[in-house]
Amino acid sequence: DGVAFLGRTGATALEDFPHSRHNCLAMRFVPGREVEHCSNCYCYVCDIMASDCSAWSAHCMATHAEPHWREERQKAKGTPAAAAPAPAPSQSPAASSS
Repeated sequence: DGVAFLGRTGATALEDFPHSRHNCLAMRFVPGREVEHCSNCYCYVCDIMASDCSAWSAHCMATHAEPHWREERQKAKGTPAAAAPAPAPSQSPAASSS
């Protein structure tokens, strides 16, 4: 499931390596053309290739700069966006004297 980069051929790594749609250099992120993607674009929300995203028509607009999309990304990963650590179990005086 990991990715191994063996090299690059273009002038910019973003052309050759997987990147979020909004960082694509081959298909500029301009109004009205967000749904277009290159073969290295991935869905920011689903964290899969854009071509495999079943919700791409909506997810193509996702960027890390927007809190809404960061929340959607966390939901897709199955973790709360602002997960608070679990409270430490309190020890009652009765429990410590036994």
